[in-house]
Amino acid sequence: HLSARPRAGGALVAEPIQTAREIEALLFAAAGPLTLDDLAKRLPEGADVAAGLAALETLYAGRGVELVAVAGGW
Repeated sequence: HLSARPRAGGALVAEPIQTAREIEALLFAAAGPLTLDDLAKRLPEGADVAAGLAALETLYAGRGVELVAVAGGW
């Protein structure tokens, strides 16, 4: 990740906005909805999928794009 911070023990944790950008790319490239598990499998280990989705929802608020859960996925 370009934007990461150290976690206790020295492991790097992605910042939510970086994870949000990665999730955004995955969702726009996907042929259909992706579940939380699908997203987690495609993101670096330790990525906070829920925080990334929340950051995307905030970024999209009041714009022409809506992030919604559909058919068990996003």
